[in-house]
Amino acid sequence: MNKQAAKEWLTKSWHNLSTAILLYKAEHYTDIIAVEIHYSCEKTLKTILAYSNKKIPKTHSLIEISKEISLWASLKTSNNFTKNIQHYKTAHQLIKYPHKRDK
Repeated sequence: MNKQAAKEWLTKSWHNLSTAILLYKAEHYTDIIAVEIHYSCEKTLKTILAYSNKKIPKTHSLIEISKEISLWASLKTSNNFTKNIQHYKTAHQLIKYPHKRDK
């Protein structure tokens, strides 16, 4: 158990979420809000790995990180959860990479 590393990841997650909330309330840079929420979700999942002294994968993929957690934790990734992440991933990439919209 590594409480210090988990706390650091969770703090970073909170910073991303707080940024998203501020941007939303200000109706400012709305294209960045999804990116900040994605990073918050990613860092929250990485908090679970850090707390359990597991290796933190160098990826931004929520699916890869959640699969990593499910390898050792008694969490079952349901098809619905995976579909939701896939749907979010598509939307996130369209916002983050606008040049891919026309392809």
